[in-house]
Amino acid sequence: MSIPDAAASPLPSLDALPADEEEEFGAKAVVLSRLRRRGHPVPPGFCIGAGALDAAFRDAVPEPVADPVRGPELLAQLRRRALEVSERARRTPLPRTLREALRRAYVSLVAGDAEPRVAVRSSAPGEDSGSASFAGQHHTALEVRGMRALEEAVQDGWASSFGAAALAYRLRRGIPGRPRMALLVQPMIDCDAAGVLFTVAPLASGTDGMLVELVRGHGARLVEGRGADERWTLARSGPALREPPERGSRILPAAGLDALRELALRVEADLGAPQDIEWGWTRRDGFQLLQARPITVVAPPPVSRSSQSMASRTP
Repeated sequence: MSIPDAAASPLPSLDALPADEEEEFGAKAVVLSRLRRRGHPVPPGFCIGAGALDAAFRDAVPEPVADPVRGPELLAQLRRRALEVSERARRTPLPRTLREALRRAYVSLVAGDAEPRVAVRSSAPGEDSGSASFAGQHHTALEVRGMRALEEAVQDGWASSFGAAALAYRLRRGIPGRPRMALLVQPMIDCDAAGVLFTVAPLASGTDGMLVELVRGHGARLVEGRGADERWTLARSGPALREPPERGSRILPAAGLDALRELALRVEADLGAPQDIEWGWTRRDGFQLLQARPITVVAPPPVSRSSQSMASRTP
């Protein structure tokens, strides 16, 4: 990959992303950049900063952005606002300088492929922080190919910061100000399996180990809450597989859960806190990290294991 570096482009690569720029590029991209530079298996990519998108879509949001009314009409009002912003964003062409920078970064993303298949994911400032997650509330575009499709994915990704679910979440959490959005563009991974791993298990699971949920193929179905093909509890030390003991995964290879557990422990150690990790796996390349975010609700530790805690993925 030969994406222009941060000094030469408004769209820095994950290899060149400033470590202290979460307010511009969001925690998702900054954390993946940190992990990639520390040798973890993170796919390459480039970022579109919130400042560039603010400038590109400054006229797409009706002004002033007033607080929605409270009461029974709240959800309807939020949906109307989301639809209006989405329609305005789709009618707003990207500025020439941003479009040219986007084209240069895109055609350089995958060697030998001028129109690679990519994923365009949100990386909004404040998203995936220690106090708020916005999990599943911003737009992700998969199987994007070609500049026209990429520009539309950028428009839709930015507009999703004004989506009804995202605005309702901001109101519930008391997050002030106008939403801002940054985006992360990475090559598509043809996953044979994908899933999520909590380095401390959620409160409802009734266990103090790690929790893994996985599906065959891409993980979109799981992330959207449509169910897992397999669910495992892993011990944090010793043999990884804790239950059910009579069989291993039918999706991952025999040592797959052990390898995933070790990768997750290294990520948790590097980031210094329990993590909710999204991952993909291919037979050719093994595990790839797609996201790591702090677990945002942690309960007191169980009496029998004072060094471990239980957690919930979402607040």
